[in-house]
Amino acid sequence: MRTRAIVHAAAKLSAVLAVSAVPVLVAPAAASAQDVAPMAITCDPIGVTWFSWKNKVSSTVLTHSSAWDNITNITQSGALQTQTATAVTSTITNTVGTGVSAKGVIASMEINYSLQLQDAGTSTTTETVTANVSVPPHSTVVAYGGTIRYTADYEHFKCPSGVAVRDQYGKGISWDTIRRGWVDCSISTSNTLANLAKAKEC
Repeated sequence: MRTRAIVHAAAKLSAVLAVSAVPVLVAPAAASAQDVAPMAITCDPIGVTWFSWKNKVSSTVLTHSSAWDNITNITQSGALQTQTATAVTSTITNTVGTGVSAKGVIASMEINYSLQLQDAGTSTTTETVTANVSVPPHSTVVAYGGTIRYTADYEHFKCPSGVAVRDQYGKGISWDTIRRGWVDCSISTSNTLANLAKAKEC
């Protein structure tokens, strides 16, 4: 799985949004969350764009799992390929307004929260999870894969004439990497993904 440093994400976001500076904001006033319209916030320099993020939530998601039931009296072993359990896709939802692409939103989310996220449009369904397992007699072993799913609410602003304009807002969704493993259904574990796999397959 490809990973990349946050500095690479910063360069990517700069290329997408052409962010030139951090805005200077003065005297915010109350504004409707539903209005994509100029807000009473003075900004500088002219032409700068920026994001505001809040409400980040992370959760462990079981994306792949399959069980091997050994009903014989001898140990069986081999490669166990999993099936998709739950798909997680890097995207944006609840979008109001226009101003920035999903790619730009996810790049900003990655930088703001110091994460290593998958590009917009990337899904866990493209991942293949296979484990080489050894299954004792009359036992069940589960192979699994999973990821950390991140969501957060964003607003995107621009400064066309010295007064800030919110031109887009919504929710960003992404994931980091696939974690793989396998577990015997009869064994207790503190691993969150393993327990999710056991709950589904055992």
